Amino acid sequence: MVAESNVSNSIAIQADFSESVMSDSLLQGTALQNCDFSNADLRRVDLTGANLKFASLKGANLNDAVLTDTTARSTQFQNAALENSILTRTDFREANLTHSDLYQAQFSNPRINSETDFGDICSYEKEKKSPVLAEETSPLMAATWVYRRLEDLHEDNALADQVRDYHISKQEAQRRLDRQNGNYGRYTVATLNRLLTNHGESLRHLLYAWTVTIIGAGILYPFVGGISDNGTIYRFHINFEWPVVTDLAEGVEVLLRNLYFSVITFTTIGYANVAPNGFGSRVLVGAESLVGAILVALFVYVLGRRVAR
Repeated sequence: MVAESNVSNSIAIQADFSESVMSDSLLQGTALQNCDFSNADLRRVDLTGANLKFASLKGANLNDAVLTDTTARSTQFQNAALENSILTRTDFREANLTHSDLYQAQFSNPRINSETDFGDICSYEKEKKSPVLAEETSPLMAATWVYRRLEDLHEDNALADQVRDYHISKQEAQRRLDRQNGNYGRYTVATLNRLLTNHGESLRHLLYAWTVTIIGAGILYPFVGGISDNGTIYRFHINFEWPVVTDLAEGVEVLLRNLYFSVITFTTIGYANVAPNGFGSRVLVGAESLVGAILVALFVYVLGRRVAR
């Protein structure tokens, strides 16, 4: 087929159109099941109402194409260019769009399911593999836009696991973009958010942070002053020799009491007759209480996001 042809409402099942030039063609309502359009030039083609089920469009150029009401179920779009394409009510169930370029594609009520594969990494993230963009458009900015659209798309279709994955990818692209643009304040906050909550999506990351904070502070307390429990001081006396204590049972008791003190400090339960001993312990209590309050608040935040979804 040649450019600007009009074959609307035609039937071309299992035909081979690989590497053909069909830009600006009208293919409205065409039956194209199992056809091979690999590496074809389909820029600005109008596929409104066409049936592309099981077709292969690997590496095809579909920039500015119209796929309104198109059936693309189980269709292969790997490495296809779909920039600025119109995907209104397109049926993408079981379709494979891995590494396809979707920058500024107009997703409006398309159909997808858990078998629709958009891949894990957007091709815009790495400049050397990115398509040609407007001069002022950063590949990371394009990646952020694409991931946001994919996140919204999966949320509209109630696919919670995929929503989480694309939200994380979007936040990661934005974090790298902030570093690239010199927004180091936002980059630092985003990096801490990634480490502590995996961008608001991981309770496991938070539980790791809880464990490290509680155990770390519990081990430090005996070395910076220890605690006082009903007048008895539980601390290690530093003499720059190893072991710090000669009585193992006494050392274990000191460590366990300080770990208990760390737990009630982190959770802000209250001390009763247990109190920090010395300036170093008091400073550590303040720091652990502050960190504990922040981590508990983040736990509620992440849990709320998961429940709401």
